Amino acid sequence: MNRRFSMFAILLLAAPALFAQSNGAPAIHVFGGWAYGRTDGNEYLAGTRQGALDNLTLALNLAATPVEQLRLEAQFAADIDRGVRKTAFDYAFAEWRFSDALRVRAGKMKHPFGIYTEIYDVGTLRPFYSLPQSVYGPSGTLAEAYSGIGISGFRKLGTRWAMTYDVYAGKLDLKFADFDQDVFKADDGELDLENTIGGRAVFETPVDGLSFGASAYRGTINGREGNVHPRAAGAQLEYLTDRLSLRTEWTDNVTGASGDHAGYFEAAWRFTPQWQVAGRFDGVQEKNDRTLDGRHNEASVGANYWFSRHFVVKLSGHHIDGTHFAQPEAVTGRLKNDTNLLMFGAQFSF
Repeated sequence: MNRRFSMFAILLLAAPALFAQSNGAPAIHVFGGWAYGRTDGNEYLAGTRQGALDNLTLALNLAATPVEQLRLEAQFAADIDRGVRKTAFDYAFAEWRFSDALRVRAGKMKHPFGIYTEIYDVGTLRPFYSLPQSVYGPSGTLAEAYSGIGISGFRKLGTRWAMTYDVYAGKLDLKFADFDQDVFKADDGELDLENTIGGRAVFETPVDGLSFGASAYRGTINGREGNVHPRAAGAQLEYLTDRLSLRTEWTDNVTGASGDHAGYFEAAWRFTPQWQVAGRFDGVQEKNDRTLDGRHNEASVGANYWFSRHFVVKLSGHHIDGTHFAQPEAVTGRLKNDTNLLMFGAQFSF
């Protein structure tokens, strides 16, 4: 942890020098939030039976363009999750722009898979405090970032269509909560996916705000009992207007003898400039497993009050059937078959 804070301090000290030489507009962004969660037993997301107040997140993003074609970007995050502290460099990379259709990146970068990986830490760009766990939780499908090299670009396809694409190779650190698969985990509790090759394509349609796309990757895990070759694929559909947002994603992943199907549908409607209501259905089913341990079905409703587009207060209720992501109650060690969670929090970005 001290090493990470030292790297963070170096980044802060180096930032003014980078910005002083920047040809473009330098940028500093901060994202964060606080949440209170209470459940009727199990621990899940920000919630415990007693009620957890110690849930905080803060991310600092720095970007600069020393020359016109070169962009440097880094992000540091510090989190407290039910009292457990964690710090990390989310990503730090360099990008060289040959044209809008061809950009080359190297370093630790956002994982180009699905909708929310581009805005993982920006809570003011989603209707619920937490991301849908079926796809973005510890399911072994997505990483927040990958280390390696990638190319990306944007191309017009005729007069009314457009495509954004990403192709990458490197290493993924996948969050994974299936304790039966400890044989594959690294010391940090994640799945280290080496020699990964993947990509994503997203298409903008003639309908304003409507887009769809697909993502996929394949890699190698060096396990204690031999190598496995996990693979994952996903599809996405999104419709956004000033007042209405509709998002859905479906994923399928295979890791050794295990894997799961997952997906969610999320809708939000802002019926006044300040007030917004939201709903989400979120589910995971492990392949060849019909037990509660292999299932996560979550129904959520929420109400948000927006003071501005940079600050929002959120209240949500969640009912979870299954124990795939829930943890036992800390005091008794008991794990219930279902969980009810009430969350209240605030998120900001600037």
